[in-house]
Amino acid sequence: MSDSALEAIRAVVQRDLGGRGLDRDLEANLFAHCANDFTDACRSLASHPSPELAIVTGFWIASAGRFETDGPPGAAFLVRVLGRLGIRVRLYTDAAAVEILRAGCPEATVGEIPTALPPSVTHLLALERVGPGHTLGSLRDPADIAAFASEVPATDRGRCRSMRGIDITEQTTPSERLFGSARDYATIGIGDGGNEIGMGKVPWSMIRRAIPRGGLIACRIPTDHLLVAGVSNWGAYALAAGVAVLRGERLGEMFDPAREEAALRIMVEAGLIDGVSGERTATVDGLPFAVHADVLTRLGAIVGG
Repeated sequence: MSDSALEAIRAVVQRDLGGRGLDRDLEANLFAHCANDFTDACRSLASHPSPELAIVTGFWIASAGRFETDGPPGAAFLVRVLGRLGIRVRLYTDAAAVEILRAGCPEATVGEIPTALPPSVTHLLALERVGPGHTLGSLRDPADIAAFASEVPATDRGRCRSMRGIDITEQTTPSERLFGSARDYATIGIGDGGNEIGMGKVPWSMIRRAIPRGGLIACRIPTDHLLVAGVSNWGAYALAAGVAVLRGERLGEMFDPAREEAALRIMVEAGLIDGVSGERTATVDGLPFAVHADVLTRLGAIVGG
């Protein structure tokens, strides 16, 4: 039963309603590339005897000089739902976004992105967190190396970029160092555009083919588990739902659209903007909240309660 429920959860959040190209090409299908990772990530959290999750989130929108509404609300949701399951969650973000997260999730432990994590952390999640792009040294396929060398100037390599290709490296606290090989915790990435930490698990050529400006913006940092969702907040909802199902907890009432819209509005009042429209509205990725409410309602029905 849990396997079918997990597949149903993944199907709800792997819909490209924003038309980014995540599944437009059958050969460059970002949804399908790491199909088993979602189940593996949920099982890793749910089965650990004493799990503690650290989340890094926050995506800077250069044109508006603010952080976007995709990421922080999903992180706050994980604090609330996983907390009910006895899983401790820590939130980390850029200094300018700390108070926004605290406003939207006053019960959370929130801090600036550290150079190292507490030893009690068992899992690290990058939620809609931009990471550095590829370099010649990060590519292995000769054809990819040749294409990358001809298409991406040397000065543009290894930078953190928005979906529009804007360089936001200087406005982004380096968090990729937390995802290196010398660690004692599992890593999870959730993204929706190819430029987020975790997307290094997807071949550069696939992101280049599927996503506009993909060759330039593709992140080189992989994670142990990767969930590509239509909206990154949906990936956070899905992770919470999956862990609840595996723990046998019927927490469907926590997937409450009204509560999540209220939390989103609080974060918008504190300074977040819609990353697509650039407006200070209770929307995410240019989609009206009714779309996100539908995702929450569907997931809540699967979780039950």
